[in-house]
This record gives sequence, C-alpha cells and structure tokens, in this order.
Amino acid sequence: MMWVKGSGNLVRALTLPFAVVASLSSIGYLANGVTQPTGADPWSSTSIVIAVMFLVASIAAGVRVVFLGVWLDDSGLVARSWFRTTRLDRFEVARCLTEVYSGLLWSDDLLGWNRMLVLVLKNGREIALRGTLTWSKSASRQAEVITEWAKALTSDHSLTEAAKKPK
Repeated sequence: MMWVKGSGNLVRALTLPFAVVASLSSIGYLANGVTQPTGADPWSSTSIVIAVMFLVASIAAGVRVVFLGVWLDDSGLVARSWFRTTRLDRFEVARCLTEVYSGLLWSDDLLGWNRMLVLVLKNGREIALRGTLTWSKSASRQAEVITEWAKALTSDHSLTEAAKKPK
C-alpha cells in the first residue's frame, strides 16, 4: 500500500506531544505518589484508578495516532481515523474533495487553514475522513493524489502508473 503523503500529519503533531506529557505525568504520579490537597490520600483507590485510566488513554491515543491517514493500492483505499477504519474498493471512489474540518476537536474554520478530506463515491455518497485534519495546501495536494488515483484506476491503469504521472 502507498501512504498518501501528509495524511494524518497535523493530527500526529497535535496529539503526540500531549500523549507523551500525559503518559509521563500519569507515570510520575503513580511512581512518586504526588500529594494532593492537604489531608488527601494520594493512594486512594479513586486516585489510582483515574491515573491508570489517564495513562491507558494517553498511550492508546499515542499508538492510534501513528496509524491515522490514507493508504492506496490497486485494490482499494484504506482511511484510518480515531475511531473508524474505512475500506473502499478501488471502483467505489469517484473523487476526493477538501472541506472545513468538523470533528472531535472543533467544527469551524477557526484560523482559515484547517481542512479534512472528503471522499465522493460513485453512488453520490460522501464520506468525511476526520482523521485527515491538515492545512489547506496539504489537503488540496492529498485530494489531488486520491482523485488522480481514482481516475487512473477507473481507466484501468495501475496505481504505479498513476503515481509515475508527472505533476
């Protein structure tokens, strides 16, 4: 499978530092028994459960974010986001567009740069790929690559021929 260059990069850049800091904080709390407000027991079962849940969630986010993005090959497309993996047959995809990001983090064009990819299927249905949050320019390039891939495969060319096409 060929990774669509840049897909998932912004999400990784936003998530990995948080996941590392949150994991280290949880580990530090559990290892050192950091005290809470005066008189509170840092080793109460509630504190330990919360710290362990925070640690597990941080590690899970850090691992999952590595796999976010879009992959293409001659048989189809695989798009991974936070909670969903979308697999589509090579002949289902008509084209790819970009759209203002709307998802887990926010749902507005806050700074005028946040975009995500949207697949338009041949049956007219649209699938938003929220795990592809990225900058406008990068989203446009990624959408172009996916659209070219879909057109090339529709014309019965292979993925390698689509990838070799000069830009």
